[in-house]
Amino acid sequence: MSSSSGESEAVLVRGTSKDPPSITLTGGMWGSGRAADPAGWLPMVATGSAFFMIVLDTSIVNLALARIGAEFGAGLSTLQWLVDGYAGSSLLGAGAFGDRFGAERVFMCGLSVFTLASALCGLAPGIGTLQVSRVLQGMGAALLLPNSLLR
Repeated sequence: MSSSSGESEAVLVRGTSKDPPSITLTGGMWGSGRAADPAGWLPMVATGSAFFMIVLDTSIVNLALARIGAEFGAGLSTLQWLVDGYAGSSLLGAGAFGDRFGAERVFMCGLSVFTLASALCGLAPGIGTLQVSRVLQGMGAALLLPNSLLR
């Protein structure tokens, strides 16, 4: 059902007393010509961007391992810690933190840790500092990932 001005509206459909009321949306913002509320998109853009940063960071480091090894004179076992330290940073526990302290709070904390650790990775003067920064970055990503999926 549409109103005379062309805007879409929700129709409340009532069933039997056993059935809960359901809402049927007619039209919607896709066909109505109305602009979407930007504030409604902001959380989705933020969580999608955070998820993209995690995937991108993993890919970049894997592609750059040979160059990192040459730059810092690091062997294969040392480079393996750059990947494993990031990947093994307690993803399961971070989901429980989101349940206990709130997904938004843990997400913002994870974003802060990830961003700070990314800066430390870029400024690392040696392979040891880079390894520690990657572990911190993995911890930030672990806080981000499960809590970005709850939006």
